[in-house]
Amino acid sequence: MKTVQSRTAKLTDPALRRRRLGLLLVLATFILLMIGALLVNAQLGDRLSQRHAPSHHALLYFKTDAALGHLWLEELLVGSSQTSVEQVRALHASSLAILDTLIDGGPIDLLPYEPPDNPVRIAAYVELRDRLRELYRLAEQRLATGAAAAAGSAADQRYNNLFYQIMDTADTLERRVGQAMNEDLSRFRQTQYGLVVACLLLLAGGGWVTSHQLTRLGSEVEQRRRSEQAAVEARDSARAANAAKDLLLAKVSHEIRTPINAVVGLMTMLRDTPLTEEQRGYVNTVDSETNGLLDIVDDLLDVSRATTGKLSLHPAPLDLRALVTETFGNHRQRALEKGLEADLVLAPEFPGQVVGDPVRIRQVLLNLLRNAIKFTDSGSVLVELAGAPASPGETVQAVISVTDTGPGVPANQQQRIFEAFNQGDDSMTRRHGGTGLGLAIARELAELMDGEIGVDSREGAGSRFWFRLPLPVVEAPEPAAGVATAETDGCDGCRVLVVEDHPVARLTAEHMLRGMGCAVDTVTGGEEALAAWRQGSYDLIFLDWQMPDLDGPQVAGTIRREEAANEGRPVYIVAMTANAGSRDECLAAGMDDYLAKPTTLKDFRRAVMTATTA
Repeated sequence: MKTVQSRTAKLTDPALRRRRLGLLLVLATFILLMIGALLVNAQLGDRLSQRHAPSHHALLYFKTDAALGHLWLEELLVGSSQTSVEQVRALHASSLAILDTLIDGGPIDLLPYEPPDNPVRIAAYVELRDRLRELYRLAEQRLATGAAAAAGSAADQRYNNLFYQIMDTADTLERRVGQAMNEDLSRFRQTQYGLVVACLLLLAGGGWVTSHQLTRLGSEVEQRRRSEQAAVEARDSARAANAAKDLLLAKVSHEIRTPINAVVGLMTMLRDTPLTEEQRGYVNTVDSETNGLLDIVDDLLDVSRATTGKLSLHPAPLDLRALVTETFGNHRQRALEKGLEADLVLAPEFPGQVVGDPVRIRQVLLNLLRNAIKFTDSGSVLVELAGAPASPGETVQAVISVTDTGPGVPANQQQRIFEAFNQGDDSMTRRHGGTGLGLAIARELAELMDGEIGVDSREGAGSRFWFRLPLPVVEAPEPAAGVATAETDGCDGCRVLVVEDHPVARLTAEHMLRGMGCAVDTVTGGEEALAAWRQGSYDLIFLDWQMPDLDGPQVAGTIRREEAANEGRPVYIVAMTANAGSRDECLAAGMDDYLAKPTTLKDFRRAVMTATTA
């Protein structure tokens, strides 16, 4: 569980950190937007305050200058020595300049001022300026006539009325500007309150979104952790199921092959006795049916290994022409018995020696050849080997094909037939039998050998199944001098120990080996095998893989350790196992060769010849 959690943390922590960082950036963006809005609001307040302040200040200055000018004019007219005509005229000019600024624009009290867009206010400023000019014209007349002459005159009366009108108008304009300032301030405060509320809502929304996303992220991480944990548990369960399936298949293979081995051995012994033609036919039928049963077992095991990726290759130098010829020869008689013509065509320019797995190549060819014979009721079967000339060090594209005159394969079935348990048409299964595994295994093996497999066919016109393999070309070996050719050459006097717990299998092995001229001792278990080996001097040991006391690997390991300690000559050990396909395990256990049950006379002869010439 800790491993699962740590693996989950490694997988999810970077994503978690990125998501958290993104959410924090979103929250920071909300805060920055709020601060920016507040700053913009402050700037807006400053602009609003500067919008009417110059007008307000100018009107105050205007009123002050106009009132002071009127006061100084009155003092001057009554003979006050503190005021001069120039001072009065300066105040008059200042008042007019202020009104000109209010109309045309310009700086007022160091603040930039722009005339208002309100035409009514501009018109009021222009009217005020015109009246002020008329007032100052009248003031000049009063200065010219003197105070005594001007007092009580119509001009004096008109001056006073005009002055008070100007001041009333200035007061009215000042009130309007103040009212506008208050209205703008009220709107600004409402906007400010709304902006503050919006910022608070934005901040709260950002916080809620962040919190919600973090909670959601935590839920996703937890869900992913649980999913990964469930996936790990499912994977472990699948592995356990595969292991149980492999164990079951191994036991089934052992339990089926062991009695079949006895049957095949007894049939071999029976052939060596006088038989009538009818009896010999019965023996051949039994032999054929047992081989068919073994083919089914082998197909099931290969499909299981293919689905778990346990199919293995053992490349070795081989004569592909000889392999194809031998495989064809072993099945030619079956084709002839069905009344079919059987032909073999080998490309004469094909290299003599290539590197490949002979067992797997033969297995693919056998699947194609058996299908051709099985599904063809009349006509012929043709096996071909083609390939361009190639020198050692190069790679030849070997193409092996099997052509028949059978029913053919419809175009819509030509891909399906390479799937497991599929023969394209269910009627084929009912007529000819079979599991539908052969072509699926052939495809897996061809692809495992970096090759390809396919079919060229037309319904009702026969089929051509082919597979192509890239095979490195090597130098052909020199023929070995003194190689035995007769069945018993090289076997006479060979001391053999057979270790087999099954009595019939032990009997048949002893019979075949004695028939080859070997001196044979038999034992039934691992402890007896070790005792016999320590007492005698054997050239070869046939060692059963699975036995009640010590199994084959334990016996082989003990022998190899004692040989290394005593520096003795290694004995050649050949495993006999009903667990088909365990060659790697046998070699890893210290054995030299491997025979899959059921064992035949040919298997024993090959093993003995290999041991005596090694």
